[in-house]
Amino acid sequence: MIELDKISKRFRARREEFLALSDIRLRVDDGELACVVGPSGCGKSTIIRIISDIIKPTSGRVKVDGITFDNSAPAPRETIRRMGFVFQIPNLYPWLTVRENIRLPLVVLGLKGRSWLDYADYLIGRADLSDQADLRPQSLSQGMSQRAGVVRAMVHKPDILLMDEPFGALDEGTRERMNLLFLDIWRETGMSVVFITHNIEEAVLLGQRVYVMATGPGRIVESVRVELGEREARTVEGHLFAEYVSRLNGIIGNVELEKTV
Repeated sequence: MIELDKISKRFRARREEFLALSDIRLRVDDGELACVVGPSGCGKSTIIRIISDIIKPTSGRVKVDGITFDNSAPAPRETIRRMGFVFQIPNLYPWLTVRENIRLPLVVLGLKGRSWLDYADYLIGRADLSDQADLRPQSLSQGMSQRAGVVRAMVHKPDILLMDEPFGALDEGTRERMNLLFLDIWRETGMSVVFITHNIEEAVLLGQRVYVMATGPGRIVESVRVELGEREARTVEGHLFAEYVSRLNGIIGNVELEKTV
């Protein structure tokens, strides 16, 4: 379980300070996939960097399975080891093969043995990268690189996966295939996931819960529980799917309207 309690974050730019996040209260239950949506600049990426202890909050606290950390107490190393992080750009090392890139967290974390290598190969297969496993990243398409980045973050079997708009640069068709692949792997692993996106349809497709953010400062304005059956979740043209998309569009539209008043 992940919980953000009254998180605020101030950044200093030159001689001025600005409030990036204000009173963020967010909860992700064990095995839940939660999406965070909102306009650019609302602080979505800052939230998951605070969860991973890359950035310290100015005030408030983070709790992961009962372990609390804040701006005065760092997250325990063991807590961080339980996390995986997927960036907007996969950042694969060009001198390593795809297989070596995906296995890299195992090397860093000292996870040795045949079972770990077999699991890496299993994920490579699930991501449909077996034919590219011994190639260098420069030989991959953008979609292949993203798939490699996603399974690399999963290879050490993290309990928590933090995803920062990982499919934002992909074309619509590739993005939808990546979403469905990720849903399959998430169901197999039971990870808790925080998925950052600006795409409302993607949030409805993936999320069991969707947090909607606004800017000035970044804050959560509403939390929406998404309840779709398996068939409905994979049919983006479905009636119930469209209802959720419309509801979230309405919330974000109201937020944008408030900014102009």
